[in-house]
Amino acid sequence: MGLNELGSVASVLSLVITIFVFWGVNDVKNYYVRHIMLPPLIRKLRAQIRNIENSVLNKRVEELQASIEHCDVLLERLYKHTDNILKKRIKENRDSIKSFLSNKDQYLLDNCRKLVSNINATIESTKVFQGEDQWSTNT
Repeated sequence: MGLNELGSVASVLSLVITIFVFWGVNDVKNYYVRHIMLPPLIRKLRAQIRNIENSVLNKRVEELQASIEHCDVLLERLYKHTDNILKKRIKENRDSIKSFLSNKDQYLLDNCRKLVSNINATIESTKVFQGEDQWSTNT
């Protein structure tokens, strides 16, 4: 070692001794821990926390996507079921309309007969009342 190297080592050593003397051993240790050791540990912990958060969020996103896909399947089933019900009702309505149209003459004839019998009954009851009135005035 040369004198220059010894001088620089001595100056660094004197600086370290001065720091220990003025700050004290605990202060130097606290400084070392707080400013030299902790920042990389803190960065590492933050990275691990982010990774955990991301994995939890990714898992939750996958669960939500699975739920959405399940809802899509259920919705598709509901559409098919509703569509089948509507088709069935439309068919029933068509059948009843066809039945009505095929039997409309009979239906109209039956209604006309009922109407004629109601009219005849009304006429008969009116004749009875008119006859009673005539009888009551004649006596």
